[in-house]
Parts: sequence; C-alpha cells; structure tokens
Amino acid sequence: MKKFVFCVIAFIYVLCLSVYVFCDSDDIIKVGLNSKFNNISSVDISNSSIKIGIMKDGEFYGSDSISGNNFSIKTGKDYYIASKKSFGTFKEAKKNSGEKGIPVLIDKNCWKIYFGGYGSESDAVKSKNEFSDNEEIVKSKGNVMALFDGSTVSVIVDSGEYCTYIKDGGNGNIFINGNEYRNGIEFVKNGNYFNAVNVLSIDEYLYGTLPSEMDYSWHNEALKAQAVASRSFAVYSKNGKHSNDYYDLCDTSHCQVYNGVDVEKTETNSAVDETKNILAYYDGKVIEAVYFSSSGGSTADAKDVWNVEIPYLKAVSDSYENDAEVWTRVFSFSEMTKIVAENGEDIGNVKKVYIDSKDSFGRVNSLIIEGDKGNITLESEKIRTFFSNSKDGSLLSRNFSMDFDNIIQNIVNSKKTYIIGNNNESQVEFAEIKTIDNKENMYDFSRLEKIFVMGFDESKVYIKDNKDEYSQKFSNELIQGDIVFYGKGAGHGVGMSQTGAKSLAEIGKSYIDILKYYYNGIEIKKGFYNE
Repeated sequence: MKKFVFCVIAFIYVLCLSVYVFCDSDDIIKVGLNSKFNNISSVDISNSSIKIGIMKDGEFYGSDSISGNNFSIKTGKDYYIASKKSFGTFKEAKKNSGEKGIPVLIDKNCWKIYFGGYGSESDAVKSKNEFSDNEEIVKSKGNVMALFDGSTVSVIVDSGEYCTYIKDGGNGNIFINGNEYRNGIEFVKNGNYFNAVNVLSIDEYLYGTLPSEMDYSWHNEALKAQAVASRSFAVYSKNGKHSNDYYDLCDTSHCQVYNGVDVEKTETNSAVDETKNILAYYDGKVIEAVYFSSSGGSTADAKDVWNVEIPYLKAVSDSYENDAEVWTRVFSFSEMTKIVAENGEDIGNVKKVYIDSKDSFGRVNSLIIEGDKGNITLESEKIRTFFSNSKDGSLLSRNFSMDFDNIIQNIVNSKKTYIIGNNNESQVEFAEIKTIDNKENMYDFSRLEKIFVMGFDESKVYIKDNKDEYSQKFSNELIQGDIVFYGKGAGHGVGMSQTGAKSLAEIGKSYIDILKYYYNGIEIKKGFYNE
C-alpha cells in the first residue's frame, strides 16, 4: 500500500475531534473521502430530501426532512446578523424566519435565525442599520457550513465544536457529486474549502472496500479471507492511523481503497456478512492485517520492509500462488541519473546499477547505484519507492532480477525442467520452474513431463519437450535498455498475498486456513470492534 502524507488542518480539526465520542462506539468508523472530496469548495447532493445537522454522543440533532431539487453544500460566511432569540426546534426557527431569515443550528436543541452573510465585520456593521434591536452581529464559530437549494440558502450549521452532518431525508443512501454512500456524510471545513467524511458502520464500510481491493468473481473463501483481513485492519487502525486527522481511515491505498455503494457486489457483500464480527487476533489483540496484490513466490518479513519486528508478519514461501504478476521496467542511464537527483542524491552520472544482496526467498535486500562521483545503496522498501517520481512510479515489488538469463527461471509448473546449453548437454536441473517470456506472456507447459530450455541466441529462447513432440519459440525480442528490471509480484510483500489467497481457495483451503498461512500464530474468532 502506498504511503501518502496528509496535511494537518489546524484549529478546526482540533475543534471537530470532540465528536469522536460517536466514532468511538464499537461499530462506527469515519472514512476520509480524500480521493474525491478533499479541499473542495462545493458539493452537489442528488437526494430529493435530506436532513442536516450534527452528530453528538451518537445521536443526530438537526432539521426535519427538507425537500428540494438542487441541493448543494458550501462553506458559510464569517459574519451574520442574527436574532437574539433562540428556538428549540428547526420547525420553530423555520416558522419565524420570514422571507429573508435562515434557520441556523447552534447546538443540539438550539436554533437561531441568521440574516445575510458577510466576509468582514465592517460589511456586517454597514447592514446592521436595516435591522432592529432584536438582532445582533455575530461571528461564525469557524466551521460554518450552508445548505443551498439552488441559489437560496436553506439551512446553516454553525455549531462550533461539531461538524455539519447530512443524511437522506428517509432511510436511504446519500448521493454527493453522483457518488452513492451509505449512512451519512460529515463536512470538515478548512478555510474556504472543506473535506467530506463518510460516517458508517464497519461492515457498511467493508461493503465498499472488498470489491475495491479484490475481484468480486474470485473464490468465496478468498473473499472471506479478505473480509476478515480488511475488518481487522480497520479495527486496528481506528483512531490511530490518521490520529492527526478528523477521520479514522482514508479511502485510498494508504489505508484501504473504498468506493462506497457504487462498487458493491452481491458476492463481496455476502463475504462480509458471512464473516460478521470475525477478526484476526495475536496474543489477544486485533492484528494489523496488512496485505498486498501478489508475492511472486514468497512474502516478506515486516522487519525487512519497515524495520519493525512484528511476530505475525513473517516471511513465508508462497509456492501456491498462481498467476503472479510479471513486470519489466527499463531505464536509460540518463533517466536513472535524473531519478537519483530528484531523490536529493549527488553521485554524478549513473554508470551502473546492480543487486548487492537478496534474502533467502530471492527478494532484493540492497541495490547499489554507482555514479562517476560516488554511489548510493538502497535498502528494504526504499528499493521500490526510490522510483516513485519516475514515469511509471515505484517498482512493483522487490522480487526482481536484472539478468535475462534468470528470467527463464522465474515462474509454468512442470514435473521436471532442465536448463541445457546449446550443445544439448545438461547443465542444471530445477524443480517446479515456470517459464515466461520478457513480454510478460506466460506459457503453461505443465502437460509435459519435461521441458528443455535450449538456451537463447541474440533475441530468442527455444524450448522443447523430451520427446521432441512440442516446441515453442519465444519470438519477442530482448528488451533493450541500459538498466532492466525483470520482476514478479506486486506490493510491499508483507502479510497476505491476495493472488495467493485466491490460489489457496481454489485448491480447497478455507478462509481461516488462508489467514493462518499468511499471518503467523494468529487466532480467528468473533470479537469486539473496540478491542
């Protein structure tokens, strides 16, 4: 999962933190919709009726259902003319608003009426003469938000310590900018802009997470393993991963990808329901169940990736994984020189890049880049992320080679495979080898007793079986470039391989078997979300 740095929104976020009483209840989570609604100036609401207010101590306080055809939310003004009188309900405030007044929620059972809206106190003073002594100039409490119906302000929320919350006028989902979400949305003001946060139950969150993280058509046991991993990750991360922000998790791969109701599928919803309340534990505590796309043959130890010793995140052989992602990255020396410079290193012109060491599973532990003025050594996860500013971003994994000879040995199970020289004399014997070409096309020769790789000339690799009944020529030309990485797998490599989970499910393993295979020494059981 990619790391992503979010700006801390000062003051107003601090004010909003008190509403975490609601978010701390066992089954509620707040998801920052950063991928679509981060620092926006307006958001459209497609619902025909909505309720607007605040959440306080787990309860909604706000308006009755308001009907409209063209709702939107925008930030409010700094100053208003306000009635000195307070009202106990939205209905009372609305009744006394007249043609120009706007009902304003101040606290859970406290409504005012605002008039106008001014960017400065001096502008408000100029307009005060139009009002009686029953009105006064007020400064908004910092996180004021306004509900518009077309160009008319219908309701304002100016509650200070609590953020504006909207939900459907009935019991339906909420639609913002054409995106559908369950339960409700809070808006967190940041100057003249604001962010949107989906407030919902953890399982409602998983409905929109599972199909965003795993193909819904995969085996049900793989989907259930993903459901438990995602639920455990969410519970572990709650009130921690984004402790400086207003929400628990964001909707990007920094946490878990979440896309709301729009991506929900029957298959993934069922996997969530079938594992309801089930979590993964180690030593009595919910685990940080990290996962990734594809291992390419083995997972990684958390210590080797993040320099943190985590007993349940140990490297395991992943020989069951089929369909591992295969990739190639090519760089010229000049491109590599630019990448090095963009990372703040000065080693002159890059002349050579080579693998310095690998772990026992073949994952690169250190990569050396040599220049005409010095060299640098990349270690652990920095080997991948060092290339984040390049055209195609970070390397997909640390499971790679830099020699075309080795790509022959990378990944098509056969009963026995030989690598032999052009003189047909056997040189090396390998067990369970898959053979791919350098264009990421995998050839399945598992029906053969043996495969002979006859070596390769300038651009081609030739193979045949032991009876000469089948032969295949890899017709793709060798990749040309100063620096070439031939890789397999995708992701940081720690925890559960999603492609591996799919393969294990297909050979009859249960979701519990899958989770225990990838997370060392864990226990799978029903639990409580506040653990």
